[in-house]
Amino acid sequence: MGTNVNVYWYAYRNGWVLLGSGDGVDISVEEQDHNTIYAVVSVPSGQDYYVDYNKIKSMNNRVQSVEYKDIDGDNVEEYVFKLDISDIPYASGTGKYTLPCFNIYLLTYDSSFSWPSGGKPADLTGIGTSKVTKYLEWYISLTGEKKAIALAKVVLVANTSDVSKVALKKLNIPGIGYLDGSSFDQDVLSNQIKWTYTISNSLYGADYIKLPVNSLNKFEFTTTVELDLASGDTIQFTLYLYYFDATESLQSVYDSVNVSA
Repeated sequence: MGTNVNVYWYAYRNGWVLLGSGDGVDISVEEQDHNTIYAVVSVPSGQDYYVDYNKIKSMNNRVQSVEYKDIDGDNVEEYVFKLDISDIPYASGTGKYTLPCFNIYLLTYDSSFSWPSGGKPADLTGIGTSKVTKYLEWYISLTGEKKAIALAKVVLVANTSDVSKVALKKLNIPGIGYLDGSSFDQDVLSNQIKWTYTISNSLYGADYIKLPVNSLNKFEFTTTVELDLASGDTIQFTLYLYYFDATESLQSVYDSVNVSA
């Protein structure tokens, strides 16, 4: 701890009280703590990691809950794990109670992520002038095993304001599934229609797209659109993926495909 991750131990006594930090540290717990302490986990500046808070919660049976908030007044939100320490063993040799092991899991942020050329669908031509359903088969890949990105928002844009010509029917988001077009916020602007699906405004609640060892490196964003074009019409669809880097700064990649009558 201290290089890739920081851990601070807190109690709540009508306010947050720092008990200690790091691994193997002695902390003093009082009766008023009601067998509850808090582990605050963060990634130091300059480290390309996400805190895998869901795995931490599932792999530590004494974790009662996890929140994402600022408890030390530094205007930085951190992961706060509430731990039940009731019935922990007493070590007579040291005269101390032994806290259970608190396992921490991290995900490596894919800092080199970009849209792979193979995941960009070819333009569609000659689709005709009657109402038709088409599939735009976008996908992304990560640059290596055990890497991840924290997806925050998905936006589809069509370069027309004519809602009679195009409709979003479905869009697949890995880890979430196929969403109906009605799940997206639709904005009709002067020269475009924009569909937006917001997953999270922070790392907490983001959709972590990650590549385990020996897994298929293909994450599909297949998009189903309904078109009713006139002769000579060409609609350009652009898919934007917004994701958080390890510092919680928003990044994006995008790709466009043309569909013509």
